[in-house]
Amino acid sequence: MIGGLEVFGLWSAHPFAYPDGMRICVKQRRRGAVPGRLMACVVLLAILVGPGAVGAADAVGRVAFATDVVPILTKLGCNSGGCHGKSTGQNGFKLSLLGFVPSYDHESMVKEARGRRVFAGDPDSSLLLQKAIGRVPHGGGRRLGTDSPDYQVLADWIRQGAAPPT
Repeated sequence: MIGGLEVFGLWSAHPFAYPDGMRICVKQRRRGAVPGRLMACVVLLAILVGPGAVGAADAVGRVAFATDVVPILTKLGCNSGGCHGKSTGQNGFKLSLLGFVPSYDHESMVKEARGRRVFAGDPDSSLLLQKAIGRVPHGGGRRLGTDSPDYQVLADWIRQGAAPPT
């Protein structure tokens, strides 16, 4: 489910929507897949945690590498097996497969290539973003628009100093 949480339970789909559009949907996988009390606990926890708890910038607007940046790279396919996540990387840039080792990915993005991939003084000039928007040739083609929320998160992370995972 995009933009929500999907939990498999005992009976048919039971959707719950937050006011901001985030949805939780409990769906049947097979009878007896999850005991009823456990399912109730999972759904209650999801409701209590709320829609912005995972992968959202913290209260002061800091972007976290492991929970904000890596999921974007995964969503865009950058760290997939067919791109920079394969064992040899792609065109001199290598990431861990599906972001499995955030510390390695951070090192690759920030310190390799003489630091050209990210430029905190002018994030929009960073090679990482230039390639993603198609301004600089990229074998994977254009992946983002400058007006996309994902672009903004990446630019904010760079602007904030491209902090490593904690």
